[in-house]
Amino acid sequence: MSRIFQSLEVGRLPKNYPDPDFEVITDSKTLTPLDISSPTLDIRVYNTDFVNENLSFLTNESEGEIRTFAIIGSGNREIEKRIQEIEEELGDEENKTGKKYELARMDKEHSEKKRTADNAKSILKHKLGRYANETIKPNRLYGEANYIITSIEKDIETIRKESTTALAASEVEEREKLLREDPLASIKDK
Repeated sequence: MSRIFQSLEVGRLPKNYPDPDFEVITDSKTLTPLDISSPTLDIRVYNTDFVNENLSFLTNESEGEIRTFAIIGSGNREIEKRIQEIEEELGDEENKTGKKYELARMDKEHSEKKRTADNAKSILKHKLGRYANETIKPNRLYGEANYIITSIEKDIETIRKESTTALAASEVEEREKLLREDPLASIKDK
């Protein structure tokens, strides 16, 4: 009888009873083996099948376990099965499996690329600083004497926004002549 009630709980017929025939009469209807696949009753059964499935350590001490069953029933078994599927999907970083390992691998890759990018930015900043101090600042032709790295970064940003093109060598020379402050010959009175 406990297996009949357990069938109503879990929604499947017992394994060792191929064609059982029974009727369970409730206040609202009569249930038969055909009604097992869609259980509607809130039933909990504690029998040997329950013990073997949830408290296997009682029958097999070396490999048995206690499965959690705060609310005993098929719903929790489905939830527990889904939890186990999710844990398998998540995997383990140490065993190099699943999404946890993939996340750790991608995080490490991201850190390496960020370190490379930060290093490249540092090198670029150093080169821009040297160029501002050694090439542009000493040449009065280009403007003010306190030309610093923020000035060159501002100029680079302006060039990027305005999409300028490089001048030909002759155009550069022509514009440099305009910028020079060469003294002109004195004007003589007539």
